[in-house]
Order: sequence, then structure tokens, then C-alpha cells
Amino acid sequence: MERFSSVSAPSEKQILSRLLSSMTTLMALNGHVGLDVAWDGLRLRLDNHLHSLCLWEGIHPDQYVEEKVRIKARRFNSILNQVDETPDIDEEARLYLRQSRGG
Repeated sequence: MERFSSVSAPSEKQILSRLLSSMTTLMALNGHVGLDVAWDGLRLRLDNHLHSLCLWEGIHPDQYVEEKVRIKARRFNSILNQVDETPDIDEEARLYLRQSRGG
């Protein structure tokens, strides 16, 4: 019988702590002590890494990231909790029709 394991999303504080630790590690490996230089280097290296992965997978970077986000959101059950902010087209059409008829 399969066991259900609930997976809770990490807190933002945990994520930021890991990110800062990774960034300072990368800074130390590359001999950077300035934060501005480190941000630029991080962005460049991350872009290069992402494009290499996407070249290997044969997909666009936006698609690659979206798929990863959707997998994690499903795992954390967070996408279902978001409010859809798409406009109600039918309501807009009714309002336009009413106004176009002078009412």
C-alpha cells in the first residue's frame, strides 16, 4: 500500500537563506567580495546554465522554468490557491453592448 506523504513548502526565510549561502559560496569560489560584481556574475552564470539545459532539452528557457515551477507548485499545492485575475469577457461584452445601445 502506498503511503501518502504531505510535503510542506519551505518558508521564504529558508529559501532566502539557501540562496544567500549558494551565492556566497559562488563568490568565494570565484574570488569575488563585492556584492554588485557577485550579482552580475550570478546572473550571467545562471543564464548560461539555463540556456545550456534548454539547448539540451530542446525547449525555450521560459517553458523550462514554467514546467519546473508548475511541478513544484503542484507538489506544494500552491497554484490552486491563487486567484485567477483574468477578466470576465462575457461581462465586458454585456457592458459594451448596453453602452452601445445608449443604456
